Amino acid sequence: MRLSKVVWAALSASVLAGATTGAQAPEKHPISFDEMMKVHRISSPQASPDGKWVAYTSRESGRAEVYMTNFPQPSGKWQISTAGGNQPRWRSDGKALFYMGVDRTLMEAPITLHGDAVDIGTAQPYVKTKAITLRFGGAYDLARDGRVLVNSTVGEDTRTITMVANWTAGLKK
Repeated sequence: MRLSKVVWAALSASVLAGATTGAQAPEKHPISFDEMMKVHRISSPQASPDGKWVAYTSRESGRAEVYMTNFPQPSGKWQISTAGGNQPRWRSDGKALFYMGVDRTLMEAPITLHGDAVDIGTAQPYVKTKAITLRFGGAYDLARDGRVLVNSTVGEDTRTITMVANWTAGLKK
């Protein structure tokens, strides 16, 4: 939990700084309105197994997409998803990123790290789910051995609402 807060704070600072290749650390100054507008609702930061990278979700393209950057000193930014995605998770060996696609398909993108650079392979569907995103947690998680736990519906949705009209008449009997 604590690491996630540290990752989020560093990631937010990197977005404000530009997080482009070769960017220098910004000087401290009050944040302007224009700088505030550069923060595009960053969420779901996930540190890589070696702690040198962070994957996260951002809406900077106009929809939720998954990105990654170096950590703690960002020197680049790479987009992982191309058709929408969120809730990134690292495979335990750091050689792939999983994310939830907009159609609830769990996607896997191969990652090859080269120092401060990265090669991203084409994301492939891993499993189609009926995932439910929980308010305070993701729709899925990965175990170290590669198994996937998905918060999902089972069968058809059978929830019903029963409306009782004139219920006070039943109290008089």
